[in-house]
Amino acid sequence: MNSLAIALLSLCMGGAVEGAALPMASVFVAGPMLDDVKDMDLEQLEKELYSKDEARRRAVVRQCVVLNTTASWKLVVEALGNDKGRPADEAQLQLAHLSDEKVLKLLWGRDGLNSKDVLIRTRVAELIGRREMGVDAEFLGKQLNDKEPEVRRLILWSLERLANGKHLLGDVQRELQKPLYKMALGDRDGAVRGAALLAYGAIATPEEAMALARKMAKDKLPGALCGVARIAPLLAEQDPEGALELLRLSALSLESSVRSAAIDGIEALGTKDGVALLVERLEVEVRPRIRWRIVDALQLLSGMKYRLDVRPWQKWQEGLDSDWTPALRRNEKRKSDRGEATVAFAGLPILSDRVCFLIDLSGSIWNKEDDGTVPKDIVGGELQKAIDHLTEDTLFNVIPYINDPVPWMDELQKANGKNREAAKAFFTDCRARGAGNVYDAIQLALSDPEVDTIIVLTDGAPSGGQRWNMELMVDLLVEQNRFRGVTYDALLVGASGFLTGFWEELASSTGGECTSIEL
Repeated sequence: MNSLAIALLSLCMGGAVEGAALPMASVFVAGPMLDDVKDMDLEQLEKELYSKDEARRRAVVRQCVVLNTTASWKLVVEALGNDKGRPADEAQLQLAHLSDEKVLKLLWGRDGLNSKDVLIRTRVAELIGRREMGVDAEFLGKQLNDKEPEVRRLILWSLERLANGKHLLGDVQRELQKPLYKMALGDRDGAVRGAALLAYGAIATPEEAMALARKMAKDKLPGALCGVARIAPLLAEQDPEGALELLRLSALSLESSVRSAAIDGIEALGTKDGVALLVERLEVEVRPRIRWRIVDALQLLSGMKYRLDVRPWQKWQEGLDSDWTPALRRNEKRKSDRGEATVAFAGLPILSDRVCFLIDLSGSIWNKEDDGTVPKDIVGGELQKAIDHLTEDTLFNVIPYINDPVPWMDELQKANGKNREAAKAFFTDCRARGAGNVYDAIQLALSDPEVDTIIVLTDGAPSGGQRWNMELMVDLLVEQNRFRGVTYDALLVGASGFLTGFWEELASSTGGECTSIEL
């Protein structure tokens, strides 16, 4: 029996198998290591886990994985609670490969999933879904009552991913179907209800999932209704009429996040009847961001470049043959044509009337150029032009960020003359400096339910806060956005191709745009 099979058997039995060897974890560690860290023993590594150098702390975590012993993996678990983002994110990613039963008990216990620290519980809840070696369904069923909504939602997401990847072990239906059904209808948090529906759909029959989705279509919480819109296209093969009806109801919601999720679902459906529904919604939709989202979907499905005028879309849709098929699908390469922008920020079109500007004030934005100009002042000039061109019915906010966000206001403000001048003066006078904690700045922006677009101007590299790894950050934001419906636009200044790829993924996954600029 090979080492991976032994580890799986151990996990299923809930105890160690005598003589079981740990799989070679070194294959999970890619990229260069610090030479002196490679030569350290475990005692030295433990001390360096709290080095002043954040990159060094991360290197310690990676070396502990290479050592691949019970003692070294215990240090990786400890690193989940590190006060620096690099080592903690690295630990979160690496612990998905853990197979040592002794250390798993730590991870599932007070040092991990049952920690008093919410962030540690959040990290473990997410990494569960990355465990390709499998997780027991009975164990997961006992973890669904965490008091924090984010932890519950991430456990549900992990359960969904494990089910879709065929990595759930044990009697899945008996252990999970009833509690998931109950959560979908009764959890106090709407996004958790939506996540429970999607997890339920991953383990139940399509008929059972459709029946639950129809019940939830009467829910009043936006997150739950977003879940209905997200699951509908997944059920279309077995019940196309039922899926379309769920999306039609979602598209009529008073909540913009639900309508946005419905547009995504109708696009994924890719049917003639779905196209007719998109055209119908374009004629009556009042929010600019969603109107453009409908246009993006129609352009993708049709191959046409019509824009906000509904008449050419109506003519095209009415002429479709009965055997029509889409020009493209959502996972294929797309490029929207939105024409000339009437309002823009550093050349990026502003398509929203509920927009939040996030501006990275870390690093080189303060470095004076040879001609005496400071990039922050150039950014300020572009921001002023953008704010001056916002319509008066637009709501906006400005959040510069360093280690912590430095918001102009706690929530969106109307773009009247007084607020425009106040926002411009605020940014001009802002002298905040430090590392760039973009994740917390995004979370602050999302705390305002009115926001439907977040525009981030950054050099692309997170350099502060509790989140650092861009791959992990993008996964978390996209998952969160399933129940929030926000569009992310990104303006990148001097970002590497590697980092640009992550921002492009975040933007494209949410219907936004990513553009590299020079200041």
